Amino acid sequence: VMLAHALAITNGVWQDQQTRVHIYGGDVRNYVCPWWEQQRLPWNLPPWIEHRFVALDNTQDFVRQLFSTSQCKADMLFDVVLVRQGLCFCDDPSKISPWWPSEVLVSAAQPSSVCGTYILETHLFEGRPAYRMGHCVLQWCNARVEWAVQDVAGGTWAFARGDVGHPVLARGPWAVWNGTDHVNDASFACNLAQPSSPPPWQRPPNGRICCCGITGDSLSLLGILRRVASVLDPRNKDSFGLLHGAWTNGTRTEVDHLHQQIEEAVRLYNEQWRGGPHVAAVLWRTAAKEYWVQCDGVVLFQPGSRADPYKAYAGVNYEAYFGSPSSL
Repeated sequence: VMLAHALAITNGVWQDQQTRVHIYGGDVRNYVCPWWEQQRLPWNLPPWIEHRFVALDNTQDFVRQLFSTSQCKADMLFDVVLVRQGLCFCDDPSKISPWWPSEVLVSAAQPSSVCGTYILETHLFEGRPAYRMGHCVLQWCNARVEWAVQDVAGGTWAFARGDVGHPVLARGPWAVWNGTDHVNDASFACNLAQPSSPPPWQRPPNGRICCCGITGDSLSLLGILRRVASVLDPRNKDSFGLLHGAWTNGTRTEVDHLHQQIEEAVRLYNEQWRGGPHVAAVLWRTAAKEYWVQCDGVVLFQPGSRADPYKAYAGVNYEAYFGSPSSL
C-alpha cells in the first residue's frame, strides 16, 4: 500500500501515463481472491496503478500459493519482490525470560557517581528486573516507557526510552542529568558485566522470528531466498528481490549470531544456485556504528544489472563470489 502511494506521488518514468504498474500486496491475513475478481480498495489510485491483495504465507511455497489458487495469472512473474523489514529481528526474548544477569555495568565517558556495577535485586519492579548500586536503582518505568537510573532519595539521574525487556538492550541515547536538565549522552551505556558471554535469555537462531515470520536459522532463511527467487522474472535483467533489514534486537553475541546465520544462508544460496539467474548478497551499513542496525538486508539480483550492488566497486570477481562463469 505504501509503495503504491509512493509511486503515485513521486515523479519518475512511471508517471508517463503509458506504463502500467501492477502491485500485489501479500500478507498471510489476506483472503484468497482469484485475479479476475475485482477488489474494492478504500483509497483512490491513478488509473495506471493496479493494486491487489493476495494471501501469502512466507513460510510456504510462493508459486503454489499464487497460482494454484488463481490469485495471479498463470506463470506470471515479478520484476521486483520487496519484503519490507523482512530481516528485522525486533522480537525480544528478554521480556519473557525467567532469568536475568546477576549484575550489569553502567558507564559513561565522564566519571559519575552513578557509574559502576549494579547488582540484581531480589524482586521484580513493574514486572521486570531491577538493579541497585548504593543509592541508585536501575529499573523499568512503565508509565514513561523507559529504563531509568533513579535515586532512592528521589529524582532520575538518567533514562532511556524504549520498550525492551532488559536495560542492556536500551538503545537510547540515554538522557543524563547535568545539574540543570537531562541531556542526551551517547557515551552513557548499560552493558552486561561480561559482554562476551551470552545473556540468560539468548535463544538459538531457530527460536528467533523476524518480521516476515521466518525463523533466524540459516536453512529457514535460505528457504525464503529460494521462494523469492522462484517468482522473479529471469527475462528482466534488472529484476531483483529485497529482504529489507531494519534492526536486530539483542546483545552483541545475540546479534552476531543472527548475522552469521544470514551470511550462511546467502553462502548456501549462492553455492547451491544452479541455472537461475539471480544471486544473493548481504547489504551492510558500513557507516553504522551501532551493531544492531548494521545489516540492511539481503538482495537477489542478476550480476551486472542495475540492482547489482557490486557495480559500485570496480574489479569485482564474480566467479569468486558466485561460482564459475558457466553458471552465470
